[in-house]
Amino acid sequence: MRNQKSALSSKSLAKMTRTPMKVAALLALAAIGSAASVFDANDMMDRILTEMGHEASRLELDPIRAYRFELTVKGSGLGGEIKAHFPEAVFTGLGSITRAERCSHLVRGSNLKMKCYVSLSEIKFAMHASLAVDGPPAKDLITTESSVGSDVLALIGIERTNGRVTVNVIKPPTFALTTKVVRGELPFEDLRYSDFERELHAEISKQLVTILDDRYRYDMEYIAGRTLDL
Repeated sequence: MRNQKSALSSKSLAKMTRTPMKVAALLALAAIGSAASVFDANDMMDRILTEMGHEASRLELDPIRAYRFELTVKGSGLGGEIKAHFPEAVFTGLGSITRAERCSHLVRGSNLKMKCYVSLSEIKFAMHASLAVDGPPAKDLITTESSVGSDVLALIGIERTNGRVTVNVIKPPTFALTTKVVRGELPFEDLRYSDFERELHAEISKQLVTILDDRYRYDMEYIAGRTLDL
């Protein structure tokens, strides 16, 4: 009997010893699983934007041609009517958009919503233009470059519902554009340059909004769809 009790005690002790070890192992596995399931929205957006940069050339997103356009600045007491024709223009920098702030997100099962502010400061618009004041023959060729302001941000929303990814790009109220002439000379006085620049910036902003709404959003949906790994 004494030997049987001793054997039972040894078995009980061994079982009791193994039980805490099993619990500890299960807790460790649970912790690993929990850590693996934590979604890092900042890292995910960085990965998506990095992939956008890698694919931008193949997707013909950076550089991307702008639409041809013409501008007319009506004459005033400061000078005659200015007409500008822009047959060649291109946007660059759309592949260099980066995250500017921490992202917010909500995960429910396999569904996801995330929002991130991104910087547009690398976007530039280069163009060749022919200018005429009061019609021909006074015509000049110039090359200009416009840049988006250094503090300009856009808000990108990415949503994944039932496996389908959608992207929404909320544009800033202004792109805070600045323009410089890199080749040639303007055939009008500096006092008229502000009128010309205002019309030019309005056209650039309109085209950039269209690109962000259309091509950039579409390409990001494609990249995000293959990058998200909830």
